[in-house]
Amino acid sequence: MGAIRYLKCSPSMGGPDPKQVLSTGGAFYTPSPGSDSDSTPSKRRRLLIKGSPQAELQEAALKFPAADAKLEREERMNRMLICNTARCVIRDLLCGKRAIGISEEIRVRAQVVACHAVQSYSASTLIRNESPDGIAIAAALASLKTVGIDTNAEEVVSTFNAKRLVDGLPEFGDSDGPLEGLRSAVEIVLELETRLSPCIWTLDSVATLPLDYVETLVAGVGGRLPENPTFISWCNGRDAHAQATLWSKQLATTTRCFVADAVMCPTSLLTTRPKVTAAAALALAAQFMLCRVGRCSSRSELVNLLEDLGATHGLLRMELEQAIDEILNVFRLWKEARSELNSACKSA
Repeated sequence: MGAIRYLKCSPSMGGPDPKQVLSTGGAFYTPSPGSDSDSTPSKRRRLLIKGSPQAELQEAALKFPAADAKLEREERMNRMLICNTARCVIRDLLCGKRAIGISEEIRVRAQVVACHAVQSYSASTLIRNESPDGIAIAAALASLKTVGIDTNAEEVVSTFNAKRLVDGLPEFGDSDGPLEGLRSAVEIVLELETRLSPCIWTLDSVATLPLDYVETLVAGVGGRLPENPTFISWCNGRDAHAQATLWSKQLATTTRCFVADAVMCPTSLLTTRPKVTAAAALALAAQFMLCRVGRCSSRSELVNLLEDLGATHGLLRMELEQAIDEILNVFRLWKEARSELNSACKSA
């Protein structure tokens, strides 16, 4: 799972305006491996918010501009669609020859950092007054730089516009958003990148992303699988150790996919959330993999299994189940967005 591919209407890579139908999905897509445990991930992979207290910014990310439920839902959807556009830009840029030498983990990490930037920036800005495409492109640019990809605003804007042209939609340009007084699309993106920079991670912080917990969580689960009665029964007589090795590799990849989807929800920014979000993504990844082989399990059964395997050590069951629900809510909101955009296309 973790893969809603495309919003089918008139394909595009635009923002949430139904008139510029967003259809290149991949919001929820597929894989890669990360880190965890009660120990802190290595400093190389730790990240801190520049310029403002992390806890304060993370709490602010959950305070939507409007108390009204309808407006809150609209705000969540706008953020999700901007995150999706940023992820699309990153995936489109890091493909073909450009992908040579770049690991899947780095590609997913760039998407996670971009979503984090969008959510944090949106906490202090009314994004409905901004250019959604501009925010997405700037977030993609900043996140690519953060994970060590050599790129620039020209390349990222060009990647976005190339997809727009294929889809028969207008390019991102100087008429988009409140920064239209600037001379070019590149200048708009560079200005927005500057605004986003306080929300972008540096490499010498004490905070972690949910992605940093995946590798250790999966390694712990994989080490205990061969002795687990439930897993042994699933092996149908095949060597449990060999099956555990194969299963663990795919589980890490699929878990990373769900983590990338999870950060499209602002609650993933809470200080206490990284490990919980990673564990919730692990549970959903396991459920997805089991369903693929015809062994569907309920959420309760999966949480029980993860508890047996030690993957939930230090986590409250209620907190984990809530995190699973929040990831599933991203999928529900995406389904609603696709339905609304399809309806808008038919009536336009």
